[in-house]
Amino acid sequence: MKHIFKGMSNESIDVINNNFDELDDPNRDQTVNDLTVKGELIVNPGQKVYESDANEGTFQIKLRRVGNLVTLNFYGDIGNISTVGGATMNYGKPMIKPGFRPLSIVFSSVSTTDIGMLFIADNGNVGVSKSFNTGYVSSFVTYITQDDFPE
Repeated sequence: MKHIFKGMSNESIDVINNNFDELDDPNRDQTVNDLTVKGELIVNPGQKVYESDANEGTFQIKLRRVGNLVTLNFYGDIGNISTVGGATMNYGKPMIKPGFRPLSIVFSSVSTTDIGMLFIADNGNVGVSKSFNTGYVSSFVTYITQDDFPE
């Protein structure tokens, strides 16, 4: 970079053009220690979004992954999901495919006429913590995954 500082001299139009061309180079690496943003900050707008869904009867799951963050929306009749007994979470139905599974077990409270927990295990199984005969639920949960990206 040539002569770019406060009060820079206007030696020639070529010097100014060269300075702006260098600043505008998309391959130029930048390190920022402190940054204050006034307005909108867009970080990596080209990040790929992965989506998936799973259904069990009228119970539906919609998944969306950006980076290593997954948002799972679920809704429908909870009576279609397996009940999990005891302390183990290996039961339930395998509904979450690789690429969207949580790093560790995730819980979301749900209620119909009873209150219980829907869980998403790190093996992709989905179940509820107590017996629900039937009942419509709707909620979401966000979690981190370390799965490989889905194909």
